[in-house]
Amino acid sequence: MLEIRDLNVAYGESQVLWDVSLDVPAGGVVCLMGRNGVGKTTLLKTIMGLLPARSGRITLDGVDLGSLRPEERAARGIGYVPQGREIFPNLSVSENLRVGFLGRPKLLLMDEPTEGIQPNVILQIEEAIERIKEQGIAVLLVEQYLEFAWRLAGSYAIIRKGSIVSSGVTADLRHDVVRQHLTV
Repeated sequence: MLEIRDLNVAYGESQVLWDVSLDVPAGGVVCLMGRNGVGKTTLLKTIMGLLPARSGRITLDGVDLGSLRPEERAARGIGYVPQGREIFPNLSVSENLRVGFLGRPKLLLMDEPTEGIQPNVILQIEEAIERIKEQGIAVLLVEQYLEFAWRLAGSYAIIRKGSIVSSGVTADLRHDVVRQHLTV
């Protein structure tokens, strides 16, 4: 459903993402993990059209999203749940409302939904994502809480210094890989 190929993104002259390739299958949950500041949120914002790609390709159901504005991407079926209480700062109020009221997304981008949340609410978030999965909606989940990711995601990708350094089936994610790339 979502295909990202050789994506490079920079803030001015500072390159943040380097040749990122990632797939999110229809109805699947992929967890994107990595330490703070490695490009996870940048990737989500680029998929949503809030940041331009320097090069590479992002497609949804075979349609190249490169020239589409954020609200056009939302209309094509991408929902975005930003970290914290962010809104889309580069959009007008009207455009923000249109993004917020998009009909039935095919793909949901979620940026650390458990950050700063108490444990009983985390379980409610997990149940909500399970219901989303049951409806066949694909989810790209940025998450630091490893146990949460292990329970929800069928596959994972670990990003380090702007590049995908490990990916695969979540059930096969080894503790030595976690220690190497995720622990401080």
